[in-house]
Amino acid sequence: MKLRYLPPVILSSCALVATSFAGASAANLPTPANQHPTTTQVSEDTDRIIVKFKDEQPKEVREEVANKVEAESDAVDDSQLLKETTAADEKSSVISADKMLNPDEQKEVIANLEKDPRVESAEPDRLVKALASTSEPYYSKQWALTYDYLDVAPAWSKYTGVGQTIGIVDTGYSVHPDLETSGSYGYDFISSPSLSRDGGGRDTNPLDQGSDNPSVDWHGTFVAGIAAARANGTGTTGVAPSAQLTYGRALGLNGSGYVSDIADALIWTSGGYVPGVPTNKRPATVVNMSLAYPDNTCSDLMQSAINDSLSRNVPVVVAAGNEGQSASNYSPANCYRAIVVGASTSWYTLTEYSNYGEMLDVVAPGGTTGRDIFGPLNTGSSSIGSPTYGTMNGTSMAAPYVTGTIALMKQAYPAITVEQIRNILTSTGYNLQGYKQVDAAAAVKAAADLAPVPASQFTLKGAIGDYYKSKGGITKFGSPTTNEFSGVNGGAIQAFAKNYSIYWTSRTDAHSVNFAGSIGARYRDSDYERGLGYPAFDEVSIPGGAMQKFAPASGPLNALYWTSQNGTHLVAERGAIGSRFTNEGGTGKYGFPVEDEGGIGSGGARQVFQNGSRQNRFYWAPNTGAYLVNGNGAIKALWESRGGVNTDGFPVTDEIPTAGGAVQYFRNANWAETGIWWSSTTGAHAMNSKGAIYNYWWKNGYVSKFGFPVTDEVTNSDGSATVKFSNGSTLKWTANGGVRVVR
Repeated sequence: MKLRYLPPVILSSCALVATSFAGASAANLPTPANQHPTTTQVSEDTDRIIVKFKDEQPKEVREEVANKVEAESDAVDDSQLLKETTAADEKSSVISADKMLNPDEQKEVIANLEKDPRVESAEPDRLVKALASTSEPYYSKQWALTYDYLDVAPAWSKYTGVGQTIGIVDTGYSVHPDLETSGSYGYDFISSPSLSRDGGGRDTNPLDQGSDNPSVDWHGTFVAGIAAARANGTGTTGVAPSAQLTYGRALGLNGSGYVSDIADALIWTSGGYVPGVPTNKRPATVVNMSLAYPDNTCSDLMQSAINDSLSRNVPVVVAAGNEGQSASNYSPANCYRAIVVGASTSWYTLTEYSNYGEMLDVVAPGGTTGRDIFGPLNTGSSSIGSPTYGTMNGTSMAAPYVTGTIALMKQAYPAITVEQIRNILTSTGYNLQGYKQVDAAAAVKAAADLAPVPASQFTLKGAIGDYYKSKGGITKFGSPTTNEFSGVNGGAIQAFAKNYSIYWTSRTDAHSVNFAGSIGARYRDSDYERGLGYPAFDEVSIPGGAMQKFAPASGPLNALYWTSQNGTHLVAERGAIGSRFTNEGGTGKYGFPVEDEGGIGSGGARQVFQNGSRQNRFYWAPNTGAYLVNGNGAIKALWESRGGVNTDGFPVTDEIPTAGGAVQYFRNANWAETGIWWSSTTGAHAMNSKGAIYNYWWKNGYVSKFGFPVTDEVTNSDGSATVKFSNGSTLKWTANGGVRVVR
C-alpha cells in the first residue's frame, strides 16, 4: 500500500475577542481592531514518519529499520525509533529525523522505507496547525442554544449530562470558573517538547500553556465550555452542564500537534490503552475533536483510532473544517463513521467558511462576524493569564454543540449505539440548505423514547435498590441511567434520570444527592465523593435554608449549607472553626456561612456566618485556636481599623461580658497581646493587656473603680504611656516610677 500524504491538520478555529472576567457580558464587550479573514499557509514539512509493518515486529527490527533511514537518505543525518508502537495500531511505529523534511525529502525517505519487505506502508506524521478565521464582537451571548436554533432548554428538564463524560482532544484545559474547579482530569499527549511549551514531552498534566497565537489560544477551553460549561451562576452554560470532562492535550504551540499524538489522545480519552500512559480512570462516553486537516483519504492511523473508540461505543464528533471546500478532502471528516459537523449561520444557511458535501452528517451554529459564539477563554497568550470570556467562530464551535447534545442523549439512553445517535440527529434535525441542523430537544426525546423499560435496561440491587424503592422510586428519582458503579474507598454509585445519584458506603449506608439543586451542584464542582466524601444523609430543609453532610473515609464530616441569599458554602467539621460551629449549635446559634473557610493573615483562617442581622466571624491561628468576633460590634471595628490580624493578631477569647460592657483579647505572631474594652458610654478602646497599666488597673479595682478606658493606651514623646478612664482618672507609666494615678 502506497503513501497517502497528509497535510497538517487545521483546527476549525478563529481569531478571538476577549473581555475581562468580572461581570463580562456580550453587551459590554470592547470593540477590537478589525480582524480580517486569513487563509492559513500550511507547511507540509515534518520530522517524523509513520511506518506500518506487515506483521508485528520486535523492537530490534523496528530500530534497525529506523536506523536505515539515515544510511539510505541524503537528507537525514540521524534517525531513531521514536515510538515502538502507536495506540491505534501495534504494527505501526514512528521514526524521527534530526531535521524537518520537505515533501520531496519525505518522498525519498518513504520510498526507501517501502523497499524493505517487512514494511507495508509509510506516511508523514504531519503537524496539526490551527486555522485563523474572522471574529467580531458578540452581543447576544448564547443565541445558539435558544428555541430558534438548538432548542436545548426542553431537554434540561430531565437531562443535563449526569453520568456522562465528554472527551476533549484539543489544546488542553485552563482553570476557569465555568468549568470544573476541583482539578481537571486528562493527559498531555504532546510528545514534542518544543510544541508542549511546558518544559517537556508527555506528562500527566493537560494544562493549556497558551498557543502563543491569538487565533487559537485557549481553543480547548472554549470548546469545552460550549459542550459542558457549568450552570453555576458564574457565566455561560454548556449544552451538557452536568457532564464531566476528560482532556487529551494533543495540540500545543500555534495550535500544532502530530497526527500520531492526536490518535493516541483519542484512543486514551475514549478509554483505550496507550503504551506508557496511565489507565484513563475517567473515560469519555463521547469525544470531541474540533480539528480538520487536508487529506483526500483518511489515514490508516486516524481511522484505526476512530475504530478503536467506536469499538467501545464511544462516538467521535469532528469538525468539518473552515476552508469552504468539500469535507471529503479533509480528515478526520472523511474518516468512516466519524460524526461530522458543519457550521450554520444565525439566518439558517451554511456559513461561507464551512466545509460542505456528503461527508457532513449534521450542522450546528458556528458563528459569523457580528453573530459570534460566546464562551470561556483566558487573558494570556504566550503564558497563562486569568479566566475571561470572548468570542470565536468556526466549525470547531459547531462540533461541541453536537457533542453536548450526544451527552444528553446518552444520559437518556446510555446503551444507545453510535449509528442510532447518527440516525436520530439526522431524522430529528430540521432542513437547512439540504443539510440537517441539530434539534437538541427533539434528539434527546427520541433517544429517551428509544430506551427500553428501565427494569430490563439497568439493575437495581442491594442497599441502593432498597433505598430507591423506599424513597419514592421512579416518581422521585426517575429511572436509572446507569448500572451501579464503583466509587472511591469501596463505595457504590448509581445515577438516575431526574438528576439524582444514590451513593452507598459501609460508613454511611445509602443516600441521594440532588444535582438539580445548589447543594448538588457544589458537590459536583467539589469533585463528588473524591472531594467531599459520600452523603451521610439526604439533603434536609432547616430553618432558613438547606443542608447536607458528607463523610470522607474517616474522621469528621464536610457540611454544605445553602440559603437563597448566600448560596452554598462548605463547613469543614474536621477544622477548628467547623468543629466549634457544629458543636455549639450550628446554624441555630451562628447562622449560615456566607463564605467558605479561607486563609487570612500569616497562616490563619476565617469563616463568616450570618444569623439574621448579626454577623459572626470565626478566626483561627495556630497559636490561638478558633474564636468568635462580633461582626457588627465596635470591638471588631476598632480591631480592624488598627490593622486586624496583621497588627493586633488573632482573637484569643470570644467577646467577654464585663460589668456594663465587654472586652476581647487578641494575640499577634510575636505573642504580644492587646485587649479591647467597650461600653455604651465610652465606645471601644485598646491597651496592652500584658502591660504595666493594664496590670495596675486590674489589681486595683478594675472597672468598678476606674471605669472603662476612654482612650487607647498612648505612648508619649517622653517614653511614658497613659490611659484615661471614665471616672476621670489617668493611669501613667514611666520607666523610673512605674504606674501612678494622675488627674
